[in-house]
Amino acid sequence: MAKVKHPKFNNPIEKQFNAITRYHYCLFLLIFASKVPIFWHVLNLIFLSPPIEYSCNGNSSNLCPCDAPMWDRSVFRETMQTKFGIHCENSWWISFSHSVNFVGLLLGALLFGFMSDKFGRLLTFNVCCLILAISGCLISIMPTIASFTFMRCLEGIGCGGAIITAFVLCIEYCNLRHREVITALFHIPSNISHITLPGISYLFRHCDDFQLALSIPVFFFLSSWWLVMESPKWLMDNGKVDGAVAVMERFGRINGRPCENIQNEIEEYLSHRSERAKKKIKFWHIFRHKQLSLNLGCMSVIYFLCGMGYYGVSQYIGKMSELFPTSVRNSVLGFLSVLSRVGQISAPLINSLSETTSGLIFGVLALLGTVLCYFLPETKNSELPSSLDDTNTLTRRRTILKEDNSVTLVRNISVPLTLID
Repeated sequence: MAKVKHPKFNNPIEKQFNAITRYHYCLFLLIFASKVPIFWHVLNLIFLSPPIEYSCNGNSSNLCPCDAPMWDRSVFRETMQTKFGIHCENSWWISFSHSVNFVGLLLGALLFGFMSDKFGRLLTFNVCCLILAISGCLISIMPTIASFTFMRCLEGIGCGGAIITAFVLCIEYCNLRHREVITALFHIPSNISHITLPGISYLFRHCDDFQLALSIPVFFFLSSWWLVMESPKWLMDNGKVDGAVAVMERFGRINGRPCENIQNEIEEYLSHRSERAKKKIKFWHIFRHKQLSLNLGCMSVIYFLCGMGYYGVSQYIGKMSELFPTSVRNSVLGFLSVLSRVGQISAPLINSLSETTSGLIFGVLALLGTVLCYFLPETKNSELPSSLDDTNTLTRRRTILKEDNSVTLVRNISVPLTLID
């Protein structure tokens, strides 16, 4: 007869997040608002280098070669083209600058994903905002197109890191009841950012003024260092129990909810975890475990296809960071964001093929991504996993040995690996 081990103790931190409190409103408002200027920097090149006409020696527009172009400044007073003399044979600098920015997004997502798992969500988010704000302002004073492009890379690094770190910080303050709603709401500010960007460009017709208008507001969000607190789940799962207790006690005082026993609850919760569950894993340890490797493989292809097919879709499936333990959650999201950027970079190459061929490739690969989703475990109504043992209890197909020794395939239930002797 199959024996079932005693169920694990509920996570005491997630229990405190079973309702949206005044602190949650403060946190979500600040993080969500930060996404508006952050995402301005993702599409700012559209208005830094808009199509602009020029004439050469009174002849027809846009003729090449042209040594002294006369730019049409009726709409924009200054752009990348007019500031650095980009036209004819050196017009490739515009697309190259855009690609370098996306490379920065790729590097930032990967680098700060690992840093966030090691040094904390809040610290890393503030570092990313600082990099983005400073590099964004410096772009406006770069004297050459080469230095301008280099600074655009740093801008992308800060932007990529801020996006994924903010997401994980919000998710780790959510109870499983509210995780789906917060994930959906998290993407609204990016759309607001895209909607408001043309208005910013309308008010600031000089590329330097426009860039400063996008970058200076980011400095305001460095206030998050004082206004919000580190993820207590990250603190607890990284052995910083005193820090987690301090955060939760302050959380209780802000919301008028008693947390006097939180230290005892956390210590009791940790004491009932197995030694294997307490062991902190690294990113590469994922490949030692079949289920985590399968999760990562499926999600890698999905992120790649989404980044290639439509920029931004990767954020929609970003909630699948839920499939990995706290100690590597941000590293995994950073890694997946890298694959999304690689897919995004490959999209123009596919679009250069015939319409039939490119459409067929996008359609078939999208269907492939749909099939791979089938192999991933369900995370709805499940706590965020803190360890490998927690990850293994996520909902997925199980073969259960019944008392009569018959085998039944059970779907959509959560069963620990230790169910069967």
